[in-house]
Amino acid sequence: MTVTPPHKVSAKVAALPDSPGVYLWKDVAGKVLYVGKANRLRQRVRNYFSSDHVESPKNRMLVRLIADIDTIVVKSESEALLLENNLIKEYKPRFNIQLRDDKSYPYVAVTLGEAFPRVLVVRNLQIPGARFFGPYTDVSVLRRTLRVIRRVFTVRTCHYNLPDDVPERPCLDYHIQRCHAPCASYQSRESYGQMIDDVLAFLEGKTVEVRTRLRQRMERAAHQLEYERAAKIRNSLRWLDQLERPQSVQVVGGGDVDAIGFARDGDDAVCVVLRVREGKIVGSEQRFLRNLAEEPDGAILGAFLVRHYAPTENRTRRTLIPFPPDDGGTVSDVLQNAKLWVPHRGVNHRLVNLADQNARHAMESFRIESFDTDERAEDPVYALGRDLGLTT
Repeated sequence: MTVTPPHKVSAKVAALPDSPGVYLWKDVAGKVLYVGKANRLRQRVRNYFSSDHVESPKNRMLVRLIADIDTIVVKSESEALLLENNLIKEYKPRFNIQLRDDKSYPYVAVTLGEAFPRVLVVRNLQIPGARFFGPYTDVSVLRRTLRVIRRVFTVRTCHYNLPDDVPERPCLDYHIQRCHAPCASYQSRESYGQMIDDVLAFLEGKTVEVRTRLRQRMERAAHQLEYERAAKIRNSLRWLDQLERPQSVQVVGGGDVDAIGFARDGDDAVCVVLRVREGKIVGSEQRFLRNLAEEPDGAILGAFLVRHYAPTENRTRRTLIPFPPDDGGTVSDVLQNAKLWVPHRGVNHRLVNLADQNARHAMESFRIESFDTDERAEDPVYALGRDLGLTT
């Protein structure tokens, strides 16, 4: 059954060009219902009122609510995809695929905008000049990362605006050898900057590179008869050894790669990114997606790649995926240097299978937690305890 659009929409649709762009469906109150992109705007928008499109319950509901449309014309489909992503983040339309809110997930920030940068755990990504790593969906991984940084690298933890604000004397961290007191000019800006370079390499998963640098400095210190300094560096190397022991998955020939896993259960899905650096798994992250009614898996994976994976700074040039996303060529353009690859055999195929396995585990855990929450909510004893403020 073909649906006749509102007169206001019909007039605008008739004037649309057959060029790339983004369209925003709005309700009578002017609220954005859906943001979409198109290689040919007029054709794409007209399809919403065709018989094939309105057969879907979700689309039928959307079409019933449509009262107006805004469009933005751009030069290419890849520009339309980027603009669509920005507008979805801005308006959070109810009919678009939604990434589960990541504000609860912490990031590690290295405040490179400061003369003597610090390493902070943050949820606000608005620190000027900072580099962010994360989000860390596993708090235990975050704690281990920070523990190694504190042990191996002497990053300052104070809040002084160096070098303008200086304390009268170094703090306790200096006396327990956790900081070299740049606040008191005991450590030069050049030396501190070299240490921050090591921190960045470590957070990027380049532990072999960090170990090589530390070993060279240890040998240089020993050659200059600075045995105490050489011993401290040796201890740092031992900490890195402990960090690497649990890692076992190898990539043929070494190298850096991200393996993305996917799992879906009805209207919910999860994507997992396994980060492999220098042949070893150094971390993983997961992101849940919802509002997926009637959305094909390719569209969901494409939305994840554009809206979550593309903005990350530490992604690799090779990205392993379980199946091609919708608009694969356009998604590849948005990822720029990253090459999307669906492996069918060998170690890379096993890595994607491992990522898929982690995604299925995350989905099962999510379902169990949701079921447990629903069961407890319906339990009258639990409800009474909740009302009395006794639940945990």
